[in-house]
Amino acid sequence: MDVALSLLVGIPIGVFQSILMLWIVFRVFSPRLAWSSPMAVAAGGGKDAAELACTVSNVGRRDAVDVAFHADLRVDHEKTVDGVTRSLIKLPLNSSWMPRLRRGSMRRIRIEDSRVPASEWKRLKLRTGIEAETLMDVIQGCPTAHIRLYGLASDPFSGSRQVFISLDLYARDFEPVEPPLDA
Repeated sequence: MDVALSLLVGIPIGVFQSILMLWIVFRVFSPRLAWSSPMAVAAGGGKDAAELACTVSNVGRRDAVDVAFHADLRVDHEKTVDGVTRSLIKLPLNSSWMPRLRRGSMRRIRIEDSRVPASEWKRLKLRTGIEAETLMDVIQGCPTAHIRLYGLASDPFSGSRQVFISLDLYARDFEPVEPPLDA
C-alpha cells in the first residue's frame, strides 16, 4: 500500500518538477536579442549608392554566445511553371558570426549587396521580370520584396539556443540616415 501511494504521489510530482525545470531553463535562462526598427539606409558614394544596416542588441540577463546572423531577400510573385510563388536570395552580411555578444551591448549588421552574385539577379529576373543590379533596385521596384533578418544565439549557462527573427522589412520601413562628414 505504501509503495502504491508513493508511486501515485511521486510520479506526478517528478513529472511536474521536470517540466518546470525545462521551462525555467528554456524561458528564463535563454538569450534575448532585439532588432532595431526600422532599418537604416545610409547614402554612400560610388557603386554602393545606399547601405542597408540595422542594429541588434543583447537585452538578456547574460552574454549571448555563438551568435550567428543570416539575411534573406524575399520576393513574392505570380506562380511560375514549376509552382514557385516566392524567390529567395541569401544576402551576405559584414559579420555573419561572432563568438560573444556582451550583455547590454549592440552590434551593427550591414548587408553587403555588392557581394551578391550576378547569377542571383539573373535568376530573379527570369522568375519575376524585375530588372535589378542592386538590392535597392529590387526593394524600391517591387512592392512585395522584403528583407528578413535572422539571429541565432546560445546562453552560456544553460546551453539553450534560440532563433530571433526580425519583422519583414519593406521599402517603407527604411529610414534615411545622413552620411558622416568625413565620408
